[in-house]
Amino acid sequence: MQKFNTKGWTGMSEVPEKVFIEAVGDKPFNYEYSEVEPAHSRLSDILEGAHSRQNFINLFYCLPEIFAPVNEIAWRVADATFVLKRTLDDATDWKDKDFNRLFTKPNPFMDIKQFVYQSVCYEYLTGLSLQFFNKPSTLANDYKNILSWSNLPSQKITIDKDSAVDVYTATELSDVIKGYRLGSRKFETQNVLPLIQMDLSYGMEVDKYKSPLHGASMAIGNLIPVYEARGVIYIKRGALGFIVSKKKDDSGTAPLSPEEKEEIQRETQRTYGLSKGKNQMGYTSVPVDFIKTSMSIDELKPFDETLADAVAIYAALRVPRHLVPSKDSSTFSNADADLKSFYNSVVIPLAKRYALAWSNYMNIPNRYIDADFSHVPILQENLKEKADTLAINTTTAMTQYSSGMITKNERNTLAGASPLPDGGTYVNDGTGKEPLAIKIGVGGVQSIEAILANSLIDPLAKINSLVIIFGIDEQDAKKMVDPSGKLQKQTEQNANPGTTPQSTGAAQESPANQL
Repeated sequence: MQKFNTKGWTGMSEVPEKVFIEAVGDKPFNYEYSEVEPAHSRLSDILEGAHSRQNFINLFYCLPEIFAPVNEIAWRVADATFVLKRTLDDATDWKDKDFNRLFTKPNPFMDIKQFVYQSVCYEYLTGLSLQFFNKPSTLANDYKNILSWSNLPSQKITIDKDSAVDVYTATELSDVIKGYRLGSRKFETQNVLPLIQMDLSYGMEVDKYKSPLHGASMAIGNLIPVYEARGVIYIKRGALGFIVSKKKDDSGTAPLSPEEKEEIQRETQRTYGLSKGKNQMGYTSVPVDFIKTSMSIDELKPFDETLADAVAIYAALRVPRHLVPSKDSSTFSNADADLKSFYNSVVIPLAKRYALAWSNYMNIPNRYIDADFSHVPILQENLKEKADTLAINTTTAMTQYSSGMITKNERNTLAGASPLPDGGTYVNDGTGKEPLAIKIGVGGVQSIEAILANSLIDPLAKINSLVIIFGIDEQDAKKMVDPSGKLQKQTEQNANPGTTPQSTGAAQESPANQL
């Protein structure tokens, strides 16, 4: 490369036919020029240049190797059911009309699934998703006052940043970002929710962001010339070979005359070809031979190259390899496990990240937004596993609580239940009304049953045994021995003989008199 100096071009003969000019450094009018295209050339400009974000969107719509993995992530995140839950007990609130309105049709042109899909695509293709909330400045900053929300085209947005502010000591986004511009249209900082994939090269610089696809830039760079080469071969741009003469005379091989060349060319174009009405075999009265100069699709093997590049792009975005479209219908024995892992490690965390960002921005009192995937078939097995685990945890929690090892709330936490106001107590604290069976265990219950069922034991002895041995309240013990109260009534009657008729014959003392 040479320094750009127009004074050196003193005459037209010194001016190159084609000159490549490149800016050097950050000083104005500091350029280099060359008659040879720079090494980084067109592909680097496509992926790293000033228009790279728009270029990634263009590639999304024309390269299946880019469209497919981004689409796999975006539509799965958009398929989530976003619900409003109470902070106290995680119960779903289905009756909030303003939330239901925003998360059904966020704007006149999209439903919530289209909105989320577009937002994820912007983030993955440009490194930035900007969600604009349309709310009147005259009203309070309340989610109920949000009229609509939509995605801004992040590849066209300029972030107005206050460069004088130390980004490492800023406490609010508005300390650094003064607004967003789309041409002459300005959006206030408080009305925009940014989801940024920050460029690691610049740390906390909010206006420096990068698409995750840059992690596969080499593979994407390979794809573009491969597709171009395939197109060249298919449309036969350039000579496939040369027709040479095989005529001979006394001096050796004789060249074709201009008339013979023209005749062969005319016959070939008019009569022979693959289209309708043309012959597939060619004939000529002149002896000729054909020398091949081009390579076929099979020889170049572009499909192998595109498959390798696609696998690299899928890997960069952490999309399972078995989702890569390929010409062979090979199966993967661990496809289901890979897909579940894809949901658990990529899709669900991304959806919950969006939900958390919305919760923080909308600041809905005593509630939060969550992403639910319970309707996804591949995750149903996960629900069964969770149910089995919960059953085991519940049994374990009850056993530990009965043994006095954990408190009520610890028991409830293990069993997946809500905490209780007095949940800090143990079973043997003596506070609260605990079931008798929990206090005395299975063996104690069996001993009580044996005492109550034994007709040879005097009722008073039974009561005394329950009170003294098992610590049961006396009134409770009497109810257990005499549940109907019949013996107690007989005792009271015997204590007042004038109030009831006396039976004929000798009066016999009832054992209940001892009560």
